[in-house]
Order: sequence, then structure tokens, then C-alpha cells
Amino acid sequence: MKNKFLLPPNLLYGSAILAIILYFVFPRFNLVEFPHNLIGLIFMATGAGLNIIAWQKFMRVGTSERFEKSKKLVTDGVYRYSRNPMYVGGILILAGLAIFLGNILAFISPILFFLVIDRVVIPIEDEKTAGDLGEEYMEYKKRVREWI
Repeated sequence: MKNKFLLPPNLLYGSAILAIILYFVFPRFNLVEFPHNLIGLIFMATGAGLNIIAWQKFMRVGTSERFEKSKKLVTDGVYRYSRNPMYVGGILILAGLAIFLGNILAFISPILFFLVIDRVVIPIEDEKTAGDLGEEYMEYKKRVREWI
């Protein structure tokens, strides 16, 4: 992918920074207070764990999580339930961050992340992966949902 900004990790980091900026710039929208905001840590930990599990699966089979040529299709583990578990993890992290910050405007962050991933990144990845892996990927795509 030519635009490095659209790499999913960069989108995740940028979305997290956006949530933090919104927290500081608009403090009157801070609605979730301590200790209730701590539930956000559970979401963040779950998302991070999902990302680690999915990433480790990619590394074990030698598949890159970047926009490189797909060598092998990963269809087991968390990939039995979602074609994009790392993106699901990213949304959980960002939603958890918004809850933890307690700022209603911080929820713009996971929504924006979802929209860019769903409308821009996934279509590019789908086309590329279909070109790399052909019918095997198309069959997998029929069996497994895009998100959850």
C-alpha cells in the first residue's frame, strides 16, 4: 500500500491519539467517572489479547499482517470466527479507551476507525488477498464473516 497512513496500526494509533485529544480539549463531555471508567480497561485488555493471538497466528505460518503478498491463508483459531480479528481487537481497544477516558466525544475514535477500516482498508485487502490466494480465499470468505 502506497499510503503508509492507511496501515491499520497507524490508524489505530491515530484514533487513540484523537480520543485523548478530545478528552483534553472537551473536558465538559467527561461523563463516566472513576471507578466506573475502569471497565474500559477490560475492553482494552480483551482487544489487546485478541490482537496478540491473531498476530501470533500470522507469525507462526509466515503470513505478514502488512500489505505484502499473502503466502498462506490462516483459517483456524480466532480466524474461524472473524476474517479480521485484529480489527475487532482494535475497535475493542479504542472503545475501552473511550470508556476509560469517560469522554462521550472519545467514542468518535472507534467509530472513525471502524469506518476507515471497513470502507477503505478491508476492500483493498480483500482484493489483494483474492488475487494472491484465489479460490481458497473466496471459499473462506463465504464461510467466515468479515467482522464477527
